[in-house]
Amino acid sequence: MKRNPGVLDLLVQAQRRRQREQQAQQRAQAAALQEQQKAHRAAQRAAAQGHKAAMAAYQTARESEAAQQTAELERQIASLSRILVDGAALPPLQPAHLKAAAPVVSFNPGPLAHPVPMPDPARYQVPPLPALQSLNPTARREHADHVARARSHFEHDWHAAQAAEADRCRRLDELHRQHQAWLHDQQRQVAERNAWADGLPPRLQAGDPDAVGGYFTAVLYVSAGWPLQFPRAARTEWDRTARQLIVDWQLPSFETVPDATRVRYVKSSDEYKRIAMAAGPRAALYRDALCQSTLRVVADLFRADHFGNLASLSSTATSWPATPQPDKTPTTIW
Repeated sequence: MKRNPGVLDLLVQAQRRRQREQQAQQRAQAAALQEQQKAHRAAQRAAAQGHKAAMAAYQTARESEAAQQTAELERQIASLSRILVDGAALPPLQPAHLKAAAPVVSFNPGPLAHPVPMPDPARYQVPPLPALQSLNPTARREHADHVARARSHFEHDWHAAQAAEADRCRRLDELHRQHQAWLHDQQRQVAERNAWADGLPPRLQAGDPDAVGGYFTAVLYVSAGWPLQFPRAARTEWDRTARQLIVDWQLPSFETVPDATRVRYVKSSDEYKRIAMAAGPRAALYRDALCQSTLRVVADLFRADHFGNLASLSSTATSWPATPQPDKTPTTIW
């Protein structure tokens, strides 16, 4: 069934790009913080050697870091138990919510913004001969040679700087053209997406299969309030006769459930120890997250059905394994 794949592809790509950027930003921030804390701890420990009060302050700081890591684990665990509640707290999605704003990204050429400095003629000046030496023909010839070499050196450096500046201007112009082309493409994509979203209400009202299927696919991709580490992959197909939406929605893998409940600082070894979450509670939390995700998808779709297109939902997907497997990513059934 065809459903305006161009616009949907743009929407899906934008959602996945946004999710990748958020995850990359989180990883970069975590890595930077970890390196900063590591260097800070090393400096603190070196300074604290032999000083009881300083060592106590260092260990207190380490315990505070362990508490922060524990709080992050608790936040992740709590978010898995609030999937349905967090979704219900959000307003129902409308076709207008599928619209987007064109990105506003200033042109940043980096080092290319700075012109190549031209050589200063004063640096190539050869001091004049003293009055007595100027009477010496040999000294005058040597001085003239120095002046000629300095002039040649200056001309070489000047031509080299001019060439480098011309190359900088060329690359700057090319980078600016690329930036403008990227902005134009982004604006075109946003315009296509917004035109599609603006045209949805009458098509949904009329029960256009392409519009209905595309709309509910978009709803699944743009819905907010999901844990960041959850996959966002969905396919839908609408049976107009039965008013039934066939949905395939990817659920998270077992690794989305943290393997630890808290982090403890061990003074004797100056190390952090992750306190593992028991297998039973971890599997139970995972199953609960799967069930909540299933109900959340159903709720999101029916709440977004403002034109009565849905009578039921179904899925061709298979159920998740009875025992969670870390290397498998299940999909929803209902």
